[in-house]
Parts: sequence; C-alpha cells; structure tokens
Amino acid sequence: MHKIYQKIGERIRNLRRENGLTQNELADLIRLNSASVSRIECAKRKPSLERIIIIASELNISLSRFFNFDQPVKVDKKSKYQKKIEFLIREKNVPKLEYILNALKILRSIHK
Repeated sequence: MHKIYQKIGERIRNLRRENGLTQNELADLIRLNSASVSRIECAKRKPSLERIIIIASELNISLSRFFNFDQPVKVDKKSKYQKKIEFLIREKNVPKLEYILNALKILRSIHK
C-alpha cells in the first residue's frame, strides 16, 4: 500500500493513544468495527476522505494538523479526559445519565 496510508494509519494510532482510547472505543465513536480500525492503522485498509474527516473530528484535530506528518501531535490531559468522559456517557439513557451526573456531583463535593 502507498506510504501515505502508512502515515495516515500511524497518525490515527498515535492520536487514538494520545486520547487514551482503545481501538474498540475509537471504532464505536466513528461507527466502524475494531478490526477495521486495526486495518486502517496498519495501512491494510484505505480510509476515505470522509472517514478521515470523521476520525479527525472525533479526535479533536483539524485536517491541516492531521496531515502535517512532520509535527507530532500531543493532546493535553484535559482534552484526553474529556474525550474519555464523552465516550463513557455517549448514547446512555436518561436514568443512567442522571446517575452519572449525581456521581460526578458527589465526587466534586468530596474533592473541593
């Protein structure tokens, strides 16, 4: 496969890891299965531009930064934790969201 797809796969893997996500978690965010994410990261599958846009959006990176392969991308810890929290609460039902909110309020009151 062309070297550009190797660079794209490496970039996705690095960004996924920087965001503290597993392949399964990223797959859920971008509506693919984890095997497809693995194949993209290993340059065994060519992602479409549309898929790259979706991945970049979910990983909070602009396309210009995504394709600037000469610059390593570091994710600040706050963004990393926010992405993990977003993943954990995505598409939960209202009672579960209320439970999560109450748990967060309790934790915040403990750690003031």
